[in-house]
Amino acid sequence: MSDVKHLEDRLNSVMGEITGIIDEMIEVRKNSPQNKEKTAKILEEFLSNLYHYFKTASKESGDNLLAGVSLVKIKLMN
Repeated sequence: MSDVKHLEDRLNSVMGEITGIIDEMIEVRKNSPQNKEKTAKILEEFLSNLYHYFKTASKESGDNLLAGVSLVKIKLMN
């Protein structure tokens, strides 16, 4: 298996886990406004940590991992 295919498989696996967490979050948020606030903060922290890790890893490796990634395309794909 190529290195790129291996990465793709791992990301697809993680995506399955994340979609399960999002489905669980929907159920948790149905219960109360407090849950909505708490889960929003959890999601915000997760996305912030992910973004900062990309930036840190890019800086440390000297390779901008987000170069060529279009947020416009990401938004339009859905």
